[in-house]
Amino acid sequence: MKNSVKSFLLLFVMFVSLHAHSADNNIMYKKTFDAAVYKAYNGNLRVNVDTKEKMRMGILIKTMDGKILQEDYMDKKTSRFAVSYNFSDLEEGEYQIQIFNKRESETKTFRITTQETEVAAKAKTVKRVVIY
Repeated sequence: MKNSVKSFLLLFVMFVSLHAHSADNNIMYKKTFDAAVYKAYNGNLRVNVDTKEKMRMGILIKTMDGKILQEDYMDKKTSRFAVSYNFSDLEEGEYQIQIFNKRESETKTFRITTQETEVAAKAKTVKRVVIY
């Protein structure tokens, strides 16, 4: 009888500890920020970030081969921020924007293209940002 009670208690403790461990793992994978990347009305690329936990955030602008063109970091005291990027000096091509903290990372790809337009009998070259 004593052995069966001990066995039952041992199994119960193991079950509770395994269940608590799996619950802790689910908490670890909660999303810690929301980010929106979009083209603003003036043609710039705008990044809005809303953090759910207070931690330092970073934004990297990279070429497709991984070369970092620009990096910005936000203080962990800031819970919401927005950054606007002017890419008029960048060459045509595909680029990546990576928004990250110590727990997770989100990467978006965008393309810069050149478009010829004629306005009032003058040819004008305009760079466009396309996010996908």
